[in-house]
Amino acid sequence: MIDDQISGVLQPFRDDDVVIIPNPGNAGDSFITCATYQMLDDLGIRYRVGSPLATYPGAVVVYAGGGNLIGAYTNAIDFIQRNHRLVKALIVLPHTIDAFDDVLAELGDNCTIFCREQRSFDHVSSCVTQARVFMAHDMALGADLQRIRANVKALNATSMGIPRFNREDVRLTLIAYRHMVRSGGRFEILSAFRTDVEKTDVDIPPHNFDVSAIFATRDLSPEACARTTVRMMAFLDRYACIRTNRLHVCILSLMLGKRVEFYPNSYYKNEAIYEHSLRSRFPLLIWKGRAKEAGTDGGNTRGLPDWLSPHDA
Repeated sequence: MIDDQISGVLQPFRDDDVVIIPNPGNAGDSFITCATYQMLDDLGIRYRVGSPLATYPGAVVVYAGGGNLIGAYTNAIDFIQRNHRLVKALIVLPHTIDAFDDVLAELGDNCTIFCREQRSFDHVSSCVTQARVFMAHDMALGADLQRIRANVKALNATSMGIPRFNREDVRLTLIAYRHMVRSGGRFEILSAFRTDVEKTDVDIPPHNFDVSAIFATRDLSPEACARTTVRMMAFLDRYACIRTNRLHVCILSLMLGKRVEFYPNSYYKNEAIYEHSLRSRFPLLIWKGRAKEAGTDGGNTRGLPDWLSPHDA
């Protein structure tokens, strides 16, 4: 599903030199970028994959969505600062943004920023002087998972129809197998909490598996992002319920039809995107943060069996 506003901004540049800048990070960023490549292909936009360390005078630059425009990270804002005056157009796909007021104020009318929740939209709107600002949903929510899976299956097939050996698939399969053994082979519940800079004080279970960190790759080419997404899908699909404060583990699990207990990250991102994009869309989602309404536990618990109680230890 292609966002109409994003499509409307991108379509006029179909015949231009379009450069997509993937957001470096974890496997969730690969999932976002995979959905972005799929959207560009569906729109008939020819593109090349660029580097966040380079400059692109005269090009139409599409910076992939994510959470890289907060104070903890500088690579996205450094790229924007180097490029925004040089490029024909700069389009920042749906992001969480809570800093860099001075750079936002400098952006000209060749720049368009999409925010993926209300708080970021309000912040950016208060800072910009010429750039256009829109609300949208996280790019991953528009991904067609069946097509991604089919594309990777086709990549793996040789002319004889025999699956092609992939060393990274084997390595991650062994890691997943070791986790399965350590957890006693149980597939009811997966704990997949953050262990990085955005971790919180939530108690990390003994068999925690930080999916986004473990499946991360530096290769953000279209093929690599599709493979990473399919690896995550295959792993998450084993479980009935996922507990996580990883946004894209949550989103991918929900898109696979899983029950998800979704926890806050270290700042407002998860709650804001839960409110803007997830709460009304996924009935199997339980929000485990601060209750938004009196008399609730902050989420939807309809239809949960006893063994998936939100208070399960």
